[in-house]
Amino acid sequence: MTEKWRGVFEFGGLAMLAASLVFVAFQMQQDRKIALAELNSLQLEMFASRLNSGLESDAYLSMYGQLYGTKAWNTEGLSDLEVAAAEIDAQIWLTYMEMGYEHYGEGMGSEAAWSELRGEIKAMLAHPAYRAVFDELWKEAPSEFTRTVDAIIDPK
Repeated sequence: MTEKWRGVFEFGGLAMLAASLVFVAFQMQQDRKIALAELNSLQLEMFASRLNSGLESDAYLSMYGQLYGTKAWNTEGLSDLEVAAAEIDAQIWLTYMEMGYEHYGEGMGSEAAWSELRGEIKAMLAHPAYRAVFDELWKEAPSEFTRTVDAIIDPK
């Protein structure tokens, strides 16, 4: 009888060891997923930070308008600095939307939050400056985000 119980306890111990290893592997996978999402968010925040600081500088706005301005929307009645500021605002907003998209894709955002973001994307890209920035700048480097936005604004 002792040998039988010994075998049962050894089997139980091995089963608990296997279960703990599976848990550790799952936790490592989750930690990696979270780290990648944080890295992506940090990169997007750094990009937006550069643009945010540029909004406070007339020299930056002037340079932005000359180098990166889309010239793809009706800017009648606006100064060059105002046009640049509008396009920078669109870039910052698109960065925010991409962060929301990435968080949702990594399972860190709810379906309700993603539904709200889809509505915001559709509404804001109806604005000519935002649409011009998306079409002329963001789509130049196609990504999963830009393809998703295309599907939102032009469902087929």
